[in-house]
Amino acid sequence: MRISDVARAAGCSVRAIRHLHETGAVPEPARTSGNYRDYSASDLVAVLRARALIDAGVAVADTHSPDAVERSISLIDARLALLSQQRARLIALRESPVGMPADVRERLLEVLGDSAYARSEVDAFDLMAVAGVATPATWETLRANLSDDGCVVASRELADIWEELGRMRERDGRVGGAVDKLKALYPQTVMRGVAATLSPGDLPLEFGDLEVQGAQGVAVRALAGEFDA
Repeated sequence: MRISDVARAAGCSVRAIRHLHETGAVPEPARTSGNYRDYSASDLVAVLRARALIDAGVAVADTHSPDAVERSISLIDARLALLSQQRARLIALRESPVGMPADVRERLLEVLGDSAYARSEVDAFDLMAVAGVATPATWETLRANLSDDGCVVASRELADIWEELGRMRERDGRVGGAVDKLKALYPQTVMRGVAATLSPGDLPLEFGDLEVQGAQGVAVRALAGEFDA
């Protein structure tokens, strides 16, 4: 076989085949009397093996490594996992283009009212939805909590405390008591069980990135401590 035949069988260019020979990834084949490369079936096997490893992401210089095949499989598995995550995110966007499902959004605003706290909660869930952090289980958990009278009452009480903290100064003597109430209420609100439904995401955001007013920052730091613990 000529080099052009091998390149066609390997799905690459003649130049790529020559590069394999130049780097030592694939030995040079025997040559004809006219000094043309004459590829045998075993030479083609060597080229196909090298190209399979390189296409998987293994460096040309590492194609002879004992673990080259295992490394290539690991690289492909990592890409498949990423593609699966991206696919799930796109499916979620197809069903809810702006983030959280419309019915959950409407019910959350109904429960919390048209307040800054309610809007911040909606924005947070939209962000988690678009980033692929929220899962179908997240919305099912929220739907169940939003139908639970106890969660609704606790959520409204927490929203009132949050708004009150926004009107206080951090050194206000009432802040400590308000924060303690907020911490006690949080697990009983519509957020009950939501954290367990979230998938790991790559959003570089923390509690400290939230927009706060007045003494709300004290509450944010307290809640961050709870979660870190």
